[in-house]
Amino acid sequence: MRPGFDFSPGVELHREGDDLDVSLELPGVDPEKDVKLELRSGKLIISGERRQEKNEKGYTEFSYGSFSRTIGLHPGVTEDQVEANYDSGVLHVRVTGAYRDQSPSRSIPISTDRSGQGQLEKEEKSEEAVENATAADETLAEKS
Repeated sequence: MRPGFDFSPGVELHREGDDLDVSLELPGVDPEKDVKLELRSGKLIISGERRQEKNEKGYTEFSYGSFSRTIGLHPGVTEDQVEANYDSGVLHVRVTGAYRDQSPSRSIPISTDRSGQGQLEKEEKSEEAVENATAADETLAEKS
């Protein structure tokens, strides 16, 4: 394990229509002091730290340290579409419209230039001539 990055909270992602629900297991974390939510370049970044109580005695298998989880979104998501709450050790983040296509559609023109078609027809005729010549060579070889 890497010092300072030993804690990796479990995450669940659920899609509900165009919305995304993200849940992170963060028991023992103070969300107001130890968790940061950012929206940057089409990514939801959840980072923070699970701090260890200073206890010299005893034994623990709990994980402590810094964490960061990044979830890709489309670049059109704004902070107004993100809401978060913390309940019973689980951080819940809802991104409204996370899957809604925000980019306007554009028509792509299709060229009707026939000059490329003529080249294709020439290539097809050339291939046909090669096939005919090969067949003729095979017929001559069979007769010999």
